[in-house]
Amino acid sequence: MFQMAEVDNSPVDPYETGLLLAQAYPERIAFARPGNNAQFKLSNGKIAMAGHRDDLAHESWLAIAHMDARDGMGKIFMASPLNPKDLAPMVKSMEVIKWDTKDGGLIANKELRIGSIVLQSVPLPDPDPEHLEQAICDAVKSEGQHLLNWDKEVIQWQNRILSLRRWSPQANWPDVSQAYLLSTNEEWLKPYLNKIKKPEDLKKIDLKEVLHYHLPIEQQGLLDQLAPEKVEVPSGSNIKIEYFQDGAPPVLAVRLQELFGLLETPKVNNGTTSLLMHLLSPGFKPVQVTSDLKSFWSDAYFEVRKELKRRYPKHAWPENPLEAKAISGVDRSKKKKP
Repeated sequence: MFQMAEVDNSPVDPYETGLLLAQAYPERIAFARPGNNAQFKLSNGKIAMAGHRDDLAHESWLAIAHMDARDGMGKIFMASPLNPKDLAPMVKSMEVIKWDTKDGGLIANKELRIGSIVLQSVPLPDPDPEHLEQAICDAVKSEGQHLLNWDKEVIQWQNRILSLRRWSPQANWPDVSQAYLLSTNEEWLKPYLNKIKKPEDLKKIDLKEVLHYHLPIEQQGLLDQLAPEKVEVPSGSNIKIEYFQDGAPPVLAVRLQELFGLLETPKVNNGTTSLLMHLLSPGFKPVQVTSDLKSFWSDAYFEVRKELKRRYPKHAWPENPLEAKAISGVDRSKKKKP
């Protein structure tokens, strides 16, 4: 004869249920987010919300049985509370070394964690310098466009080399595009990271100097020879050349009076690439664009002279510009005597 087992109708301890769920699904252990009523951070890093009228909304710890796991803010449908003392065996000690731009830069902490939930965080007393440098390099790979100082000087240095790559593919000039430099920053940036702590420290790195001296010595000299930063014009001024990453003709923007006596268009790249001349008025306004200076003097100059002579009467407008003396300012011979 069979005897029916007695049914235990005593109340189930919800904390025991929570512990059972936590052991089965440790990634669903959740901690209430400070200042966000009914929002919980899961040990897998996700965020979920309980109903504001749900009794569980006011618990500090939950083990979630069922939730909507959508991206962003998930919704908790079923969970049990947890006693944090029961979670002690799941707590792990970790050394965390990372770069967080929003949080001020380099972070080196010793943390007690349950997955992504940080229970305690204290500064790491003696972090490994190699790990610190690697954390910065990893950040530069993803955020270096904003972390480093890519000013005009750096961009022009890049464009000079990128132009030479286009003009002379066989010469093995390196790829110095921003994307490639960021992806390989360990090769050229690491020696300069030993004192870097904050985003402001990265901005202070002289990026052009660092990159230039990473080039082989022979290419450092060739760069200045083949794609110089400036060119001296007849007035004696050294005018910056503007280069482009696609290898388009470099631009020399210079006032007309500084070129008197110059017959041929200046060239770079061993005399094989003519500069595109942006000829400017005394007020630095463009008046002509040409890659054939000789043709300009023999033709267009006289129309330009006719138009601008009345507007800039104190400046030189010689009838024969190839025999006139180039000047960088006002023609002093035209100044009125007191």
